Amino acid sequence: MSRSRTLRVGIDVGGTFTDLVAVESWSGERLTRKVASTPREPHRAVVEALAALLAGYDDAPALEFLAHSTTIATNALLGQLGLELPRVALVTTRGFRDVIEIGRQNRNELYNLFVQRPRPLVAREDRIVVTERLDHRGNVLVALEPSEIARTCEEVAAHNVAAVAICLRWPWYLLGLFDNTAAYLFPNDFTVVYDDPIYGSILFQGRAFGWAGPAFTAAA
Repeated sequence: MSRSRTLRVGIDVGGTFTDLVAVESWSGERLTRKVASTPREPHRAVVEALAALLAGYDDAPALEFLAHSTTIATNALLGQLGLELPRVALVTTRGFRDVIEIGRQNRNELYNLFVQRPRPLVAREDRIVVTERLDHRGNVLVALEPSEIARTCEEVAAHNVAAVAICLRWPWYLLGLFDNTAAYLFPNDFTVVYDDPIYGSILFQGRAFGWAGPAFTAAA
């Protein structure tokens, strides 16, 4: 097999179908495949799509590039059948426990006092607060003590959750304190997702669950 015979592949995992597009390096030809998605095990549909692509070659070329995207998290949040959100804990600054539920006060019916709001992304009993506070420039107002981190980790472990979203108010990533310490103390069988170090200040300055939503979605 010549090294020049390679494929560049892109795969989109949707709620109903998984679509694949590939380009042959030696001919420039574009190939497509579509298979049924497997929501509970999305990797299976990816493997099936790749197998369907490579089955068309006697001597299968190598994959030079593989990229994928997915709407699984969005579909799960929208309530797609067959997709269930895992139980996730939210670790946040004391005083901001209910921001993810209060949101931006947007309502489909502004004057309906009995409107049914969507279920919160994280149940209230799984929102764990820590005593700490930075200002918007990263100056420490209330220090995050090691004992507080240890207590938080013990509380998270007692909640029997599958993943942890850490969404502290303002940019703790500037100090690099919480990320390093919490990652060390959390049990190895947890998935821990932090605010993004680039977009963290934007996420955290949101007035609603926007600052927690991305971390929760990644954790889920």
